[in-house]
Formats: sequence, C-alpha cells, structure tokens
Amino acid sequence: METFAALAADSRLSILQALSRAGRDGMKSGMIAKKLNVQQSTLSTQLFLLHKANLVEKRREGRNIIYNTNLPTFRGLIAFLNNDCAGGQLGKTVK
Repeated sequence: METFAALAADSRLSILQALSRAGRDGMKSGMIAKKLNVQQSTLSTQLFLLHKANLVEKRREGRNIIYNTNLPTFRGLIAFLNNDCAGGQLGKTVK
C-alpha cells in the first residue's frame, strides 16, 4: 500500500518521470529540484517518501547523493497491475 500512496501525488510522479528519463546514471537532488522547479526542502520530503516506498534508490558519490528509479519495484508493480488488476490485458490492442 505504501507504494500506491507514494504514487498518489503529482509531484512524486514528476520526480519518478524525471528519474526514469535520466536512466541508469540517475540524478543529483539539486538537478531534480532545478528541472522540476521545486524547493530543495520540498524535494527532500518527496524523495524520502519515494525511497521509503522502495520506488527510488540512492547512492552517495563523494558529497552528492544520486537518485535512481528502483527498476525491480517498478517491474513488480507493473506485473501486479497487469496480472492482478487488468487480467493480463495491459499492452494488448483493443478491438
């Protein structure tokens, strides 16, 4: 449930979109704040909630913290939505 609660805010979805587009290299929190035009304190709270829900990973590189999407969690979420909620119909063409 924590995962779905974390996805319930537009701001957190925007962060996840930015991180997904950044790919494996991820992004520094300052870059995310600049890209999304949000205050660092607000971003820190949102990143904390996403990390707590296991949707993002973080790693330290020197003085910087780099954030990435947690791909295994995303794959599990997509599988759950497809198999348990959509009856395996996600991605199929509707006729």
